[in-house]
Amino acid sequence: MGKKKLMFLRVRAFGVFFFFFTSFNAFSQTTKTATIEEFFTTFNEYATDMGGIMALTSGLGLSWSDAFIGPLIDQIPHWGGGVSLGFATVKMENLKKLNDFMQIIMEPVFSGKQVNPLWAGEFRIGGFRTAPFDLGVKFGMIPAMALFGESLYEMTLVGGDFRWRLNSGYGIAPKISLGFEVNMINGGYTSTPAADAVIASALSSSGRPSGSRITAGEDAILKYLWNATVISAKIEFSKSFPFYGFTFYGGARGGFAITKTDFILSGENVAWGSSGSGSNKIASYNAAKLLTSATAIENFLPFGVLTLTNDAITVTYNGNAIDLQANIGVAFDFGRNHISIAYMVAILQVESGISISYRYQQP
Repeated sequence: MGKKKLMFLRVRAFGVFFFFFTSFNAFSQTTKTATIEEFFTTFNEYATDMGGIMALTSGLGLSWSDAFIGPLIDQIPHWGGGVSLGFATVKMENLKKLNDFMQIIMEPVFSGKQVNPLWAGEFRIGGFRTAPFDLGVKFGMIPAMALFGESLYEMTLVGGDFRWRLNSGYGIAPKISLGFEVNMINGGYTSTPAADAVIASALSSSGRPSGSRITAGEDAILKYLWNATVISAKIEFSKSFPFYGFTFYGGARGGFAITKTDFILSGENVAWGSSGSGSNKIASYNAAKLLTSATAIENFLPFGVLTLTNDAITVTYNGNAIDLQANIGVAFDFGRNHISIAYMVAILQVESGISISYRYQQP
């Protein structure tokens, strides 16, 4: 046998071996399956993560570089309006675990971090000479759109504030105001899990589903939804340098957020039982089977409130979060037009955000 032929046979044998080796590994790999307890414990941790981040994100808008705008009833009415764009970061660890269990791809934007982007239109009017306050309102919305891989992201914000002047800012002293703010924010991710994604009541020694399990099935829709009402007291300061055309500003706020986070798995093929087919599909359940199945799932559920219907399996977590944050920024002033950039930080969650704003302010 010639050397060339021998070499060819060796290469061919290696190729066949490599094919079977890689094929065996490919076919022997199994998707990690979570138990109901493991999955919803992770979801509870994710809900806790989101509580503080919702409070931080809701602070976008109305953090003006002018700590007090003056009275509305004056020779020249004091008012202003503009728009703010920004984002807050949130750690990816728990969200990634949930997505891995459901075979959803969502890449982090930063190293180990995801972001919650948002924008808000804002408007503010002054009070009276004898009552030095001003009032602001804001609204922002991002409709469902694909920003992070295969998942749709959405967010809505509505809020308002009241500020009372503590110092007018004459001389070297800054303007200072004290106020409170109420914000309502909601949003979430909508994704398509793998048809064979399973959340099991138990796992065998080999890690395979054992007993009853939640099966996504074909064409399922999975939503992680969150919303919060955030009530905070705040203090703000600003110091303008008209000759140089810029203003330093900042502030701090503290309060609490009332939060709600939902897991919603819906679709006509979503199932609960020993398999994902036939009579196990929740769409085919009668009222009695819905009740007994809900009780069965609740026995494995470590946290949350379960709602089972023919349309969806929903698990809801209600909670609270402390809102403690600070921000600092600089504005570039062009007459009555102001462009500012600010850095925000959620102190307890050690997360941060950035906002960029434009406003027109009279006078």
